[in-house]
Formats: sequence, structure tokens, C-alpha cells
Amino acid sequence: MNLAIFDIDGTLTESVAVDEVCFVQAFRDVLGIEGINTNWLQYNFQTDSGLALEICRHRLGRDPDSAEINRLQSRFAELLCAAVEEAGQPIRQIPGAAPFLHWLRAHARWHVAIATGGWAVSALFKLASAGLPVDGLPWASADDALDRVDILRMAIQRAGQHYG
Repeated sequence: MNLAIFDIDGTLTESVAVDEVCFVQAFRDVLGIEGINTNWLQYNFQTDSGLALEICRHRLGRDPDSAEINRLQSRFAELLCAAVEEAGQPIRQIPGAAPFLHWLRAHARWHVAIATGGWAVSALFKLASAGLPVDGLPWASADDALDRVDILRMAIQRAGQHYG
């Protein structure tokens, strides 16, 4: 049995640019944090949860509480939705992503999972907007861990449980 694990931004969807703009705006709107360094590779964790933790520690001198994370996630999702509405078109899938996912899911020797550094609420919106066939797939997100390696491990574990 083979397991194909996909990220979302830049792998399944053309959403990197809009994701960054909306993520930064959510911090401005919810916590009043401006001038965020968007060179994500300079952070310890390149996940939404990890970035939120580091940004708040650096800019506010403390960890964000759960209510702040919930507000950030909600505002981020609102901004993504507004950006799609303003553009008048859904988030685009990477060319060939949907046919490839259909092909993998149709073959008994392959199983598919999602592992994303994004928060679940934004990830689900982007996948739905792009019209990708991911219903029922096991997956893990930045809601599950700060580190991408841990998110990947969680996706593998859930795939094992899902597919047996």
C-alpha cells in the first residue's frame, strides 16, 4: 500500500499569496500587530499555530490565549472569503490537482491524506473553494501541532487508522 500526503497552499491550491495577505491582516485586525516579517523561513515553525505563537511572543511578550487564536482564525477565514468574493473567482487549484487526486483515490494501491501547516478553518475553505475532491480524507493541520513534522506524523497516524 502507498500513501500520498499533500500540503494545500502551493501544492493543491494557488493560494500562497492570498493566504499571506489575509494572515497578516488578521493579526492587524485582531491584535493590532503590524509590520509582521513575512519571511516565514525565519520562524522556528512555518505553521499558522507556530507563527501565531512566535509573533505574539515577539510583539506582545506573551503567548496568545485560546480566545485570541479563535478570533485570529475566524478573522483569517472571513478575510479569505472576502478576497475570493472580491476577486469574483474561487481559489484556483494547481493545474491537474483534481484529476490526480481522483486518479489516486480510484486505485486500490494508493491512499491519500492531507497534512497542512494551515489552520483547519482556512484549509477547509481553500479546498472547498478550489473544488478539490478531498471529502472523507484523513488529514492533520496546524490545529494539531506547531511543527510540520508533527503534523505529518499525525496525518500518517490518522491515515493508518482510516485505511486500516
